[in-house]
Amino acid sequence: MLGTRILTGAVLGVAIVATLLFLPTAVVAGIFGVLWSIGAWEWAGFARLSGRARLVYVGAFVACLLGSWTALESVVGPGLYAVTILWWCAALVAVLTFPRRLGAGLVAAAGFLAL
Repeated sequence: MLGTRILTGAVLGVAIVATLLFLPTAVVAGIFGVLWSIGAWEWAGFARLSGRARLVYVGAFVACLLGSWTALESVVGPGLYAVTILWWCAALVAVLTFPRRLGAGLVAAAGFLAL
């Protein structure tokens, strides 16, 4: 099992590096957008969302993803970086105080920030 994970990680690592180095920026953004959307689908399941709620979660995530892509090139970018830093500090506190039960809404909101 561990060998399979290591092999999968190595193959995907090479694929990501090749994507970053050899494909145009717009294509890389599209590929990562698809991968993040798949991650949002998985996170919605982690937050115990199902059916239509899961689709709405992914749709809202994609809308935020597209909005943040354009915002990073404007004045909003530094503010997003500050929110990101605060989020990762809060995530560190959550990890250090584990185990603790969190509500599905908080888990779903955390997915937006983590992804």
